[in-house]
Amino acid sequence: IETWQRQRGRTTSFLTMLAAQIPSKAYLRKMTQQDQKITLDGYATSNLAVAELLQNLNAQSDDIASAQLLETRAAHRPGAQALAFSVALTLRQHP
Repeated sequence: IETWQRQRGRTTSFLTMLAAQIPSKAYLRKMTQQDQKITLDGYATSNLAVAELLQNLNAQSDDIASAQLLETRAAHRPGAQALAFSVALTLRQHP
């Protein structure tokens, strides 16, 4: 996101879009960026929620060139079982 500081409108638009694409049973805990790649780390209650997240992100053709699942693994959250996941996003180049 640091690379977008001069383009705050684009950053705000991207974060708003990202928030709208996250299913109700998925939660982000960390987002990192390196160049045109963003990695999302989070938790979900099921594989279905992770699949829905990927489907939603891949449908966003304006900002995201591709969304790819890197990993899912069992995780223990207070009071519930969960899946930890990592998703890699490749951003589209904008002029």
